Amino acid sequence: MKLVVTVCTRARPAQLRACLDSLRAAAPAQGVTLEIVVVENETAPALAHLHAPDAVPPVHYGHEKRLGVPMARNRSVALALALAAMTGMVRDMGPNAEVLRKAAGAGFATATDLADWCVRVLNIPFRSAHHITGSLVKMAEDRGCDLSDLSLADMQSVEPRITDDVFSVLTVEASVASRTSYGGTAPDNVRAQIARWKEKLG
Repeated sequence: MKLVVTVCTRARPAQLRACLDSLRAAAPAQGVTLEIVVVENETAPALAHLHAPDAVPPVHYGHEKRLGVPMARNRSVALALALAAMTGMVRDMGPNAEVLRKAAGAGFATATDLADWCVRVLNIPFRSAHHITGSLVKMAEDRGCDLSDLSLADMQSVEPRITDDVFSVLTVEASVASRTSYGGTAPDNVRAQIARWKEKLG
């Protein structure tokens, strides 16, 4: 069973600290897990640093800028219910890889990759690459196909310098793998974050 304690606070840092310390020191009954929801009732938030979902017990932070106990209390209940709903949903959901793959490639998802390729390979300003990409997206949309389904001749009718190499960036896999900055979708990044959170959550 999960026990969620909600704490509404306004301009009482010392009392809040004592309250949280007391809750952390408490020993829940066997089979009971404790979570803490702190709602700051201030016009300008100042306690977001308290948010620690990987702590023991976890502390979740919310902010209610409308002053008054009823508003803060309603916010805390809404946050607790949202956490419970999300936890329940994630716990037993299973991804459908084929559906996800199809959805990831829908809506001309690789248009940015095409524009980036034009900037990088053709050495043109992004505004020009954006115009080229827009024209090719319109062509594909009119034909009811994806960018990768256009022929090289189709692409060269818009920009003659485009080469066959452009097709190497027009797949979902290539698009995902190209995002290598921190927080990006590249597989190595994702694996690193999985390992990090497995270690944090035990």
